[in-house]
Amino acid sequence: VTSVASRVSFRFPLGVVLTAAELIMETIQNERHMVLYNTFQRMNPACGKPVFSTIDLRRCAELNSVQEANQLPGVKALEKFFADAGLSPRVGFNIGTRAVSLTVQLPSGANNITPPRPDELVQCLTWIMLGIHPEQHRLEQEYAEATSHQEKNVDPTATTKPWNVPETQLANRCLQVFTAQTGVAITAREVNYRMSNVKLSVAADKSKSRQEPIPFRYGPKYTSLLGMDSANGQLSEAQFASDQHKVTQDAVQNLWESMDAERYIVHEQLRSAMSDPLLEYLKVGMQHQAAAFLPKRAKLAFYLHGRAGIGKSEFVKVFSGGLEALIQKTVNPSTQVAVVKLPLNSITLEDLVNITQVKGISDMSVERMIEQSITKGNVCIFHLEECPEDFHFQEQLYLATQKVISNLGRRYPDKMGNIITLITSNHPPAPALGDIKEVLMQPPAAEQMQRWCINTMQDQLEAALKEANGGVAVEVQQVWHHPPPVLDDMRMLRWWTSTFAFHTLQHAARVFRTHPSTPTPGPTPTPTPLATPATPGARPVVRLQMLRVSDTAIEVAAGMVGENGHTAEDTLLRVAFENNSVLCTRGDLDGAVHPLLASHGVPARDHARIITVLEMWKLNSLQPVVLTLMGSKESRSAYREGITALVRQEIGIAKLRECHLVLLVEEDKELVMGQVSEIRGGLFKFIDEVNNPNAAPEAGLFGLVVATVNETGQFMLRELNESGKSLTHRLQVYKDRLMFVMDLVEGAQLTHQLHSRSIALFGDGVPC
Repeated sequence: VTSVASRVSFRFPLGVVLTAAELIMETIQNERHMVLYNTFQRMNPACGKPVFSTIDLRRCAELNSVQEANQLPGVKALEKFFADAGLSPRVGFNIGTRAVSLTVQLPSGANNITPPRPDELVQCLTWIMLGIHPEQHRLEQEYAEATSHQEKNVDPTATTKPWNVPETQLANRCLQVFTAQTGVAITAREVNYRMSNVKLSVAADKSKSRQEPIPFRYGPKYTSLLGMDSANGQLSEAQFASDQHKVTQDAVQNLWESMDAERYIVHEQLRSAMSDPLLEYLKVGMQHQAAAFLPKRAKLAFYLHGRAGIGKSEFVKVFSGGLEALIQKTVNPSTQVAVVKLPLNSITLEDLVNITQVKGISDMSVERMIEQSITKGNVCIFHLEECPEDFHFQEQLYLATQKVISNLGRRYPDKMGNIITLITSNHPPAPALGDIKEVLMQPPAAEQMQRWCINTMQDQLEAALKEANGGVAVEVQQVWHHPPPVLDDMRMLRWWTSTFAFHTLQHAARVFRTHPSTPTPGPTPTPTPLATPATPGARPVVRLQMLRVSDTAIEVAAGMVGENGHTAEDTLLRVAFENNSVLCTRGDLDGAVHPLLASHGVPARDHARIITVLEMWKLNSLQPVVLTLMGSKESRSAYREGITALVRQEIGIAKLRECHLVLLVEEDKELVMGQVSEIRGGLFKFIDEVNNPNAAPEAGLFGLVVATVNETGQFMLRELNESGKSLTHRLQVYKDRLMFVMDLVEGAQLTHQLHSRSIALFGDGVPC
């Protein structure tokens, strides 16, 4: 194996001085990144003489003073090692922790420290592992290319990577090899820009001592946070502040973009209210180049409120995923963002106080759930959902939950920044919650809603048709001659889009199965503001044209685009919907009468909608289905019995599980959450045993929940009526194959929250 030094003397005449980056750039043009690869092959102890010599620090635990540390042979050897790299080291010793440190000078004209020559391999690698080489950024770029080339030759089925496939960061690879060969682990790296030095904490590696030190590692974007002037390669506090500001600004912008990619519409007011606090929070967490997000005591807390269906719960879900991706990409690939959620609508104040007082190893302990996350260096979002309207009750609930954070703060003062508090509510915050940033959420603009509807349909249609086509992509062209409807509730718009997409997909799939050929796409449809563009390439193309023929009906023409650009076999689908419902039905079901529903006295006008709900539920297209019954006792009874009978007939008794409950007073909350002593209890237990593969007795079960409720009962089930999984601090349940029939007792008012979550309203009490 040839060293870098021999390549320099062989390839270039004496007197020619190249930077390390120029050397690598020159070499890789002809040898495809082999300089770095061969250099690290040489570092493999199995491939020859190691680059670094062994240094014994095992006796550091016996030291009592810095004078003794200076006399220890291992410390003297380490001091000489950094002195040979031209870094003027100074030994330090912490008598309390018995920790040895070395402080080395940063390169600058003031202290007369200059970078090593390219042929000084050990010195170059030392500067790289300390993150102070003037070509650090370019070297990392070249190293990434070199390692990506080597990765292609690695057996993907291998359980471990071979030695010659290094870590993704060049500096981290140098640290890894340094520790493996010297027996010394660098456990911390602190840059003092004002004093122009770097303090390194060191310890004997596990293989050389009884204790296992936690090694220091750089984050993925560490070169963007070095504070290094690209003109002279020197590090400064001013440059670091500039770098930090740019990285955190880009991170916040990337967070909003990632939420947009998840089809969440971030209102400009929301972005404006949260960006600056997020920016400051990330700045504190990125005070260094280490692979650790440490916001310490920085506080990030928001009270998000707005009307039902505005997107509060969805925001928490998408925000947590976006924040996790941001931290992993920028700081530490292994950092996770956990969500510990307390649904305040399902818990009495007494139960909440009892829960917050549970300590120790218990799945009932909120404190333990948060502690498990932050002690591992992760971030925890403490989500208090459905905060009530009453100010006094808000204050009591908030104080009870803050005791948990205070208890953790006494034990882990430097981990408090790892806890983010998010409170969501339909009501404004009490004055006593003034230390939390209030954010009033606003609905998106009409054009944003329409674009969201089209994009969401595009995602669903392309994914489903690709699966139907054996994994081969199918292009979908949507042409809307009239825009989709605009609703004042994003949750309702999601229901409308899901049901419209369901029928459109069934229609498009029938056309696709009739014409399974792969024609060359024709020209893009006549450009309109609401048309999805064509993608070039030879693959099947399905064109859908939407024409609104009335206030409550849309016709969909579906066909395959041929080689000549014409759409063959146009077939029509008529999709109908009512003004008081977000449920779309097929036009061919107009006037349909189901004998079983008719026998229970269900009016014929609603048969098509009930049949449609059953079709979608059986295919698990709605998670969950929420049907609300309103009006007189006789009317509600007819719908309740008719729907229950049809469900039993369509699903079958063997696959159906039923739960009937009455929720009218505060004490009934135990029927939903179970008793405080139960980890799985109440309705959560029932749902878990329907669709949790580890708890259900068999696969493919369906769950029917018939709940008699008033306003109090609606509030209790608000979280479970929500789409997607429901979380508590101790349990999560999914809504697959789950249907709620919400039977409102006579005289009860339909809350906006339940209306927003309902796919359809039935009964003689439904407003016209």
